Amino acid sequence: MNSNIYYFNPTCEQAVANGTVAWRPNRLLLQFENDLALLPSYFAKPHDFVIALEFPKNNFLPQFEPLEWSFPNVVTMEQIHEAAVSEKQRFNELKPWGQSMVVHHKFRDLKTYFSTDFRESITGKWNPKLKDFYSRLFAKHILSHFFKNNPQPYFAPETCTPQICYQTSQAAEWHKKWEQSVFKMALSASGRGIQMVRYSYLHTSITDRLQGMLNKQGCFMAEPMLDRKLDFATQFGIKNGIVTFIGLSVFDTDKEGQYQGNVLNINNRKYTEPTLDLLTDRLNTISEGLTKTLQNSDLPNNYEGILGIDGMVYKHNGKLLIQPCLEINLRYNMGALALELDKLLCINSFGNYRQFMGKAGDFTAFIESQSKPNFKNGRIKSGVLSLTPQSQTTRFGAYIEIFDKHE
Repeated sequence: MNSNIYYFNPTCEQAVANGTVAWRPNRLLLQFENDLALLPSYFAKPHDFVIALEFPKNNFLPQFEPLEWSFPNVVTMEQIHEAAVSEKQRFNELKPWGQSMVVHHKFRDLKTYFSTDFRESITGKWNPKLKDFYSRLFAKHILSHFFKNNPQPYFAPETCTPQICYQTSQAAEWHKKWEQSVFKMALSASGRGIQMVRYSYLHTSITDRLQGMLNKQGCFMAEPMLDRKLDFATQFGIKNGIVTFIGLSVFDTDKEGQYQGNVLNINNRKYTEPTLDLLTDRLNTISEGLTKTLQNSDLPNNYEGILGIDGMVYKHNGKLLIQPCLEINLRYNMGALALELDKLLCINSFGNYRQFMGKAGDFTAFIESQSKPNFKNGRIKSGVLSLTPQSQTTRFGAYIEIFDKHE
């Protein structure tokens, strides 16, 4: 059985925006990629390979032994090359976190060792057309068509559809209408390239930043700042040109809208407002509508893999409304990861996926200070489980904190 190779490159959107194979993330983002390199493991099968800088040390892998789940093979780029050349290892597919010309260039010397089906598929090489689908302009296109074909009173009004701005004067006009606005670069992700304006005028410093967005990408997006009550993402997969709904993920953000983590086993978590009930009641309409809208676009002819569509439940004039498509993450994402992690939990457990950032060695101290995981029947019942290795050099980490519903 040929294996897949997984590779963590969460900065793929920045690579696409740069447009060259020579692009590299800055030092901090590079360490983020290296420290969290094993996150794709939770999508992989035991016989697959996950690329990392080194094999995990200490007691990282043994902590998973009580689970009815097995870690895939962890290898370095040098080891996978050696296996291909010396041992004549053959692979099925390359599965990066996200597509970019950079990742295909990185694996160019291994391509001959992948299956013919993969090499001849739309994911077997970089497709320049994907740059348009990574853009928030495509998300606006999907949202507009969704609203047109799914007119429901519980959805955000069409006036909330983002506007494309080609001049800072357009941003000023938009902000005068809404008074509180969010401006976003057309091509960015993971909370970067976003400017929130909570006061009623655009200060010169804000206008200068917006002009910087124009200088880099030629346009930016303007959205109203909504009174968010619940952040969610609908997860989809595209295979052989067919769009399929995978599931719903719910995540937490801070007051600036920055990602904090995902909820695990969401049906076991209690919410103080009826936001989740509203969302789950309307989920079929949202998922079916977005599936049809995506299917009728040109995306299935150009992309294969997982994608997540961020949305929110917000309050306006005392009424809860749903904004179903804020942006499209054309890659593996933390919401899709959360759905995989749900499979590791006991049926009556719930919890959170969280990411850690600190000084070198802090993640090790943090994990050691937490309650150890408890297992039952091959699943996690409670406690804290580290998803990525700890060392005295790691600054970033990922972990889950699990609670028993009955405790």
